[in-house]
Amino acid sequence: MGENYHDLKRLARSLNLHTVCESAHCPNIGECWHHKTATFMMLGNLCTRGAGFALCRRGDRSRLTLTSLAAWLRL
Repeated sequence: MGENYHDLKRLARSLNLHTVCESAHCPNIGECWHHKTATFMMLGNLCTRGAGFALCRRGDRSRLTLTSLAAWLRL
């Protein structure tokens, strides 16, 4: 993995952000992160989409409120 990959990983960790890329164990993570592209999860390590191919922990989208969204955007 290259420098961009490690920079993005450090940034996500420092901001306590979770990515679909990691949670879903995406096989293309190296390529995307090399190009500084990632998809972040607004509910922490929970996914509300429920895609069959992803290995993400499933969550309830009713947890997403305007207050939680506003808090996430203040990062």
